[in-house]
Amino acid sequence: MSQRGALLMGGPEHVANKIALIVQTLGLTRFVAHMDIGGPAHDDMMRSIDIYAREIIPAINDYVTTTQQ
Repeated sequence: MSQRGALLMGGPEHVANKIALIVQTLGLTRFVAHMDIGGPAHDDMMRSIDIYAREIIPAINDYVTTTQQ
């Protein structure tokens, strides 16, 4: 869960910053996330997907847009 660790866990800002660091460090043009569907309750999984879609993806898009200009 550290800034340089493999897991993307924490609040939306932390996760977005970590993805941005990964994208920048590795020069990625694509990023695929995998969520564990076996452990969390359905409502928790749906909330995670919603947060990813509404908060994390837009933050990453903003990051990519500003760094490509």
